[in-house]
Amino acid sequence: MSLKKIKYRGIILSLIIPIIWIGLIYILYGRYASRSVLEIDPQISLTNSNEIIIRQEWRGLYLNGEKIGYSHTILKTGAGYRQGGYEINNEAYLTLNLASTRQQISIKDQSMLNSDLRIRAFQFAIDPGNNPITVIGTLGQKLLRLHIKGADSDNVQSIPITELPVSPEVVNLILLKDKFPIGKKYQLPVFDPNTMNIGHLEVEILGKDSD
Repeated sequence: MSLKKIKYRGIILSLIIPIIWIGLIYILYGRYASRSVLEIDPQISLTNSNEIIIRQEWRGLYLNGEKIGYSHTILKTGAGYRQGGYEINNEAYLTLNLASTRQQISIKDQSMLNSDLRIRAFQFAIDPGNNPITVIGTLGQKLLRLHIKGADSDNVQSIPITELPVSPEVVNLILLKDKFPIGKKYQLPVFDPNTMNIGHLEVEILGKDSD
């Protein structure tokens, strides 16, 4: 084989490989993009090509008008999520003055959601600077099982449930997914990992803001 043919073959391969890669990205992107009102600038995950990051939000956290921290929320979906489910990850970092001491607190929450945004499993961790706590939760049809681990403790609790709860982080997404139907009332069971309890949140869509 001549040097000229080898050179041409190398040029062709260098062109074909990027085209194939772009084609695969386009197919994967097209499969999940532009299908849900939950999506904001969907992106393919750099660490997992089967994952689509469909929504990211950054929020400042304020107390009495003073910024005390921020949070970052990511909503994912993709080929590896069963029955069109989602994964939502939230990280929050706060700095508070407690008893004349400046204390930094980190909170991390990862939840696996069904297609209707109800929780089916989660992991919650809070680190107030000492004695960090991790809670792992799994949900069945009638039972919420919690595994709570601290620096000096490790125990399991079970909470009876009548329906799958939602995370506080997705209440606004449920309303968004339903397109904020005016006049509709919601009664949502909400699991609060800070108190390890399920409460009920009532929301009514009164109307649209004219501003």
